[in-house]
Amino acid sequence: MGNSRAIRDVDEADLLQTIKVNVLGPLVLFQATDHLLRKADQMGKFVVITSAQGSIADMSPGRSGSYGISKAAVNALTVKLQEETPDLVVFGLE
Repeated sequence: MGNSRAIRDVDEADLLQTIKVNVLGPLVLFQATDHLLRKADQMGKFVVITSAQGSIADMSPGRSGSYGISKAAVNALTVKLQEETPDLVVFGLE
């Protein structure tokens, strides 16, 4: 999963599977636990596992195509969750 290096070599099925795991996985988990996080005695925390390979600022050659694309998307998801849930602590962790 996520082994393709150059964008021209990215396999569609591999990219979809990588996005499913790295982006949809955290989204579905958040949706399933959101109500529990809001019930916490202290401010609820949601941690998203990310990677430097998802950095838009560093898409240098040699970075994994599928993996990097999926981690950039999960970084965007994390920012959206931060913006939309100010009553929770949401952050990415590498």
